[in-house]
Amino acid sequence: MTRFIYLLIFTFISQGLFSQTMSNTPEEMNEAFERSPLALKLGISINQWLGTEVSNPRPGTGFMAGFVYAAKEADKGNVGFQTELNIRLNKYPFANEDQGKSALTRISLIQAEIPILGAYALSSPNSDRYKNILFGLAPAFTFSSRAYVGADKLPLEKDNYLESWKSLPLEPMAISLAIGYQSRSDVAGFQVMLKWTLNDLNRNFAIEGTLPETGTGKPIRLLNLETAFVF
Repeated sequence: MTRFIYLLIFTFISQGLFSQTMSNTPEEMNEAFERSPLALKLGISINQWLGTEVSNPRPGTGFMAGFVYAAKEADKGNVGFQTELNIRLNKYPFANEDQGKSALTRISLIQAEIPILGAYALSSPNSDRYKNILFGLAPAFTFSSRAYVGADKLPLEKDNYLESWKSLPLEPMAISLAIGYQSRSDVAGFQVMLKWTLNDLNRNFAIEGTLPETGTGKPIRLLNLETAFVF
């Protein structure tokens, strides 16, 4: 809950700072307001493991960096198109510390994500701050997944659970429903996104030698609330 409060504070402060950014088109140039279709994205997230395949999930934190491409057509009408290329590092902790040194206490995922989004304009395309609602799908490929055990969250030795140290028994592709809000000027912007995984990521998920026991076959999905700067 504390992390969630910190994220909300970060969100409101960030939006306040960007609302003060000077980005007016010179009056002597009677032209439409221009924005670069390309931008850099940096952000943080609050993450939640959904499902009881691993017991006692609790909110964790994450970081992301990537690029945004907003097609120029998005400035010509109410509906446009936006896509992104993001690298995400997300942590999913579990409150199992009381079960000893072999207790599963965290799973970390590194993903490459390519959201495919529609953008519905909430303001005039020529305004100094262009606001829109984003909606669509966010496919993410997991190329590194690791487990940590005990109260100190130590990396689980590979000989104890899997032949491959970087591959937990999860589906490699997570497809999430994404909806969010974005505000951009010609200098910088701000974005908030909520993503919920649609497909079941359980790929015979079982990690021998850890507590609580896994391998029940119950669904695994992920929930991510993100806030990011767009430069």
